Amino acid sequence: MNALQNPDKRKSIARHTDASFYRELIQKAWSWLNDGGQLQLVLPPVISTSVREYADKLTDFHPAKAIHIKSFESEDAFRQIICLRKGERMQPNEDTIFTIYKERGIYSNAYKELLKPFFVNF
Repeated sequence: MNALQNPDKRKSIARHTDASFYRELIQKAWSWLNDGGQLQLVLPPVISTSVREYADKLTDFHPAKAIHIKSFESEDAFRQIICLRKGERMQPNEDTIFTIYKERGIYSNAYKELLKPFFVNF
């Protein structure tokens, strides 16, 4: 969770300062959700890994889905949307990759399809 730390105090605050934020969020969500309920989070990959491990080890949340968001196919993911499910573990977990750009300045077909309802140009 060191990815949350930044010498710039404003950026550290924007990143929710430390790991306790995510532990508390997971514990609260677990207490509010019924079995089968889901918590979905958008996180940087390094934080996503820690959050999934914590949730799986210390609560009844289990990874159900992850979407790895990349700018370009050849690059690493810069964000992950993770879905944690409360209750019985389901197999297999669904992992997908979502790429924004086909090439520099050209959106991928998946990106255009996703945003088509919101943009006239797509």
